[in-house]
Amino acid sequence: MWKFATASLATIDKANTARVQLFPAGWFGPANGSQRWYLDAALAQKLIEAAASKVNAYLFDYEHQSLNAPGASGPVPAAGWFSNLVWVDGEGLYADVQWTARAAALIAADEYRYVSPTFGYDEQGMVRELINAALTNMPVLDGMRPVAAASLMFFDNGEKPMNENLRLALCAIFGLGDKGDENAILAAIAALRDGEMKATNCASLSAMIEAHKALLLQKDQSIQDGQTQIAALSVAAGNHKPDPTKYVPVAVVDDLRTKLAALSTQFQGDRGGQAPDSGAQRRARVPGGR
Repeated sequence: MWKFATASLATIDKANTARVQLFPAGWFGPANGSQRWYLDAALAQKLIEAAASKVNAYLFDYEHQSLNAPGASGPVPAAGWFSNLVWVDGEGLYADVQWTARAAALIAADEYRYVSPTFGYDEQGMVRELINAALTNMPVLDGMRPVAAASLMFFDNGEKPMNENLRLALCAIFGLGDKGDENAILAAIAALRDGEMKATNCASLSAMIEAHKALLLQKDQSIQDGQTQIAALSVAAGNHKPDPTKYVPVAVVDDLRTKLAALSTQFQGDRGGQAPDSGAQRRARVPGGR
């Protein structure tokens, strides 16, 4: 929500009391620099459009009495009414006012001299909303034509501007983009509460969080299983003691292989050289053989 202030900004031009300046163009504020606000043509256009869409006219009262109307002990009369706003380049925002007879007489008698709008502004000091205006006689601001200003009063309706990081987070949750304002966020919350909006984004966010938790648990379990396996292998390796009676040195095996190969070669050679002679000898020894 916007912060609000009243800033009595300009004297009333008696030559044209029907048109009064509400805001100057550009930066303005009290002479001591304690607060600065800003209004340009683009910001003013939003105020002009808001005024055109209103059914009821804006109020001009005396000394901002309407701000305390709920606690007032007597009547809180109007000084005038206005609906039309006009931006003048290089000067500021003006209102076409219809004064009551009493207010017109007070202005003519110079009993009221200054105009003080009540407005909302953001954290950067940009003027965002026009509430109403008042006649007052307490000048403290500068930056207006022809003579600057009057009273400055801050008031708080109990609501604070939303933190920017929180606003962006809520916009992301509700799919509003990074330009969604507080009103859009409140509307999304109300729609969700009333069942007009499916909490798709909220459900997606919850599902994403749960999936992330599951992945973390799975990772932790994998790490634990790996550590258990490493520990088991370490124990097994430490307990394993080879039995020397079941093993033969490699050198002995190689020597046996060499000797076996030599014997095999000798045996094959002997068999090949003796076969014919053995046959002849067998024939010669057979009685009666040829």
